[in-house]
Amino acid sequence: MQGLIGVLPKYGREASQDSTLDELVKLAIDAEKTMEGHMSEPKLNLPYEFQPEIKEKLIEAAALQDMSATQLLIRIIERKYQEVMG
Repeated sequence: MQGLIGVLPKYGREASQDSTLDELVKLAIDAEKTMEGHMSEPKLNLPYEFQPEIKEKLIEAAALQDMSATQLLIRIIERKYQEVMG
């Protein structure tokens, strides 16, 4: 949901933390219908640096899964959060 909330304003659609998933999906579909191409995820710059060896491993692992290193890192964090929070 956070991804849609972050990217929809870029395509002229207003979304807020109070928007439901259904509302966000409808806004996204509407945005894609009115443009040529597809919506894309916002690029995130992480506020910290990794050791070069760790960064290389992260990039390699991400490439194997056909995603960016940032997307992989976010996925890892989300999974760990779900483990901890249940």
